Amino acid sequence: MITLPDTPRTGTSPHPVKPSVARQFQRRLARALRRCGAGYPASLLHLDVPAAWDVRDAGGRAAAAALREAVAGTVSAHLDDDVPSAPADQCGLTLLLEGARPSRAVHEARNLKRAVDALRFRWHGHPFRLEACVGVLELGPWPEEAEPWLRRAREACAAARDLGGNGVQLVELTEHAWEDIDRRRDWVRHLTEIIG
Repeated sequence: MITLPDTPRTGTSPHPVKPSVARQFQRRLARALRRCGAGYPASLLHLDVPAAWDVRDAGGRAAAAALREAVAGTVSAHLDDDVPSAPADQCGLTLLLEGARPSRAVHEARNLKRAVDALRFRWHGHPFRLEACVGVLELGPWPEEAEPWLRRAREACAAARDLGGNGVQLVELTEHAWEDIDRRRDWVRHLTEIIG
């Protein structure tokens, strides 16, 4: 069980992402996008742990950072050393699976989800369990810039959270797939408003 620090709202900020890690990830992602034009497969996974957002919002920035580090350690223990990853925000992690078609990426995402879901943490004397949501996105040759792909991977992760209660969501490259996600998320949001 992970024990998190009990810090007030004014506690320390989480450790910033090292610029070298972010640059290395960006270089590898740019290379993967170029290679996709030649038919080489690659996928992005964006993993998020909603409990870390709850901890952070409740005032535990240092606790949220410790939780993210524990999740990152679990993820790295389940992947090859050569898989580039970068913290996407205080509570998320983006992974690049080079050479991975969607079926393999979904398989990896489910394995990672199971590993993270097995984690337990103690905060302010109470035990909690974690649940991860993972968005999976197959890379393609366009657009060539990284940011649209990173944004779509985060959106796929949000769809996994909204649609499946912390599951794995594979998003195809078509506009129809994105419209379908938007439509389903709107339906879930509307239903939540009616019930809530």
